[in-house]
Amino acid sequence: MTLTASLLKASHVGVRDLRTNLSKMLHSSKTLIVTDHGRPKRVILPYEVIVGIAETLGELDDRELMESVKLSRKARGQGAKPISVAGSFKKFKSR
Repeated sequence: MTLTASLLKASHVGVRDLRTNLSKMLHSSKTLIVTDHGRPKRVILPYEVIVGIAETLGELDDRELMESVKLSRKARGQGAKPISVAGSFKKFKSR
């Protein structure tokens, strides 16, 4: 699940309710938006979501990878036919 989807599906929980049920809520795999008087103050994200964000940021920091993505987008914009991952895998296995 993407970060945006996780935030859109997040449950809102008041500070008092969070304090009372913290242990139970931390054992849940849900994203929580902590509110104070109805206003969002903090977000509690599952570990897997944070790992996904860190991996994405790492990929964005990889200049070689980003250049490859840029060239691929340019080629696709000029009419190049995309290569499916499944098709590439089949060709690789047949060798």
